[in-house]
Amino acid sequence: MGRRSWRWLWWLPGLIACPALAEDGGAPPAASEIRVVAEGLRNSKGKIFCILFEAANAKDYPTKPEHATMKTSSPIVDKAASCTFADVKPGTYAVAAFHDENDDGKLDTGFLGIPSEPTGASNDARGSMGPPKFKDAQFPYAGGVLALKIKLK
Repeated sequence: MGRRSWRWLWWLPGLIACPALAEDGGAPPAASEIRVVAEGLRNSKGKIFCILFEAANAKDYPTKPEHATMKTSSPIVDKAASCTFADVKPGTYAVAAFHDENDDGKLDTGFLGIPSEPTGASNDARGSMGPPKFKDAQFPYAGGVLALKIKLK
């Protein structure tokens, strides 16, 4: 071994003396996301659409998706699908989802405005003579990774 074999050791004392590097082990910051798993899909056609509303927009839930905090969609594979909302701040939220079976990008409804495609909401909230209310679908989100299951009917 020559003189060069030990030269790489010059950084070792700095690493040992640096508590900031040793403290977290270089781990990435914790994720802040809400994952929604859709249950009850009757086929694999189309996509699943998910919309996330925060309490500030509660009056628009779920009928005005243009006022949603976040929107996302996901393909359906073997009658299974999920949506992920990333970089979500702590707060009170509600999620609505629908299975866009004909893949036209919108929730199809019948004559009286009743959805003809499967829909669901967080807390499995259901409306009476209309869509569910924010207060029935709301949930607290404190940060980290939260997994929700929504039954589509």
